[in-house]
Amino acid sequence: MSNVTVPAAAGGLPSRRAALAGLALAPLAGPALAADPSPLLACIDAHRSAWAAFEASVEALDVAQAAYDAAHPDPFFVPCLLGGGYDSQLSADEMKKNIAEAFERQRRTCAALARIAPDEAGSLLVILDAKEAENMALVDMAFAEEKQRRDDCGLSAAEHEHGRANQAEEAAAFALCACPCRTIEDARTKAEYLASASPFKDGGLSERQAAALIRAFLPVEG
Repeated sequence: MSNVTVPAAAGGLPSRRAALAGLALAPLAGPALAADPSPLLACIDAHRSAWAAFEASVEALDVAQAAYDAAHPDPFFVPCLLGGGYDSQLSADEMKKNIAEAFERQRRTCAALARIAPDEAGSLLVILDAKEAENMALVDMAFAEEKQRRDDCGLSAAEHEHGRANQAEEAAAFALCACPCRTIEDARTKAEYLASASPFKDGGLSERQAAALIRAFLPVEG
């Protein structure tokens, strides 16, 4: 078994660069040659393609966002029928929560009114219920219109593709990290790619990817 020592980074975990350098030089405990061709190069090609698609999705998202911002520079606004309102910095759920709280405060004032004018208080509660429902419908309408604006600018589609490409790149990166290293040459090839490819060189490895990478250097059984 190898006696290569990997320096620890903050928190006691090996630094990414030190880990890759150590793994590239470490002899493997398994057989020197594998019976079957290594799938490593296919994993590298798959990740390279996935990363290129992800970068393209980032560029497309930037273009769509710029088109949306140019067409709709100002946030949309939803009024609260009791006064004031909310802009699009809030989500629909946050707006509805604020509106519901505002109407509930008004309902509490009806408790005192009911002691001296129960009929009027009851009528006011009916009105409050109807107006709250109307206000909630205004929120839904505003966000439906916003979705249509985003669709028209291609922003919704660009966001969807960006999310899909991001997931595909993460899956390809994990498959690459988990791919067994059957020979010393495999180990060097993987370490060199991980040390030079943009997503790993610039962003490092996630905890899940790092664990898979370490397991990949264990002896191949059978």
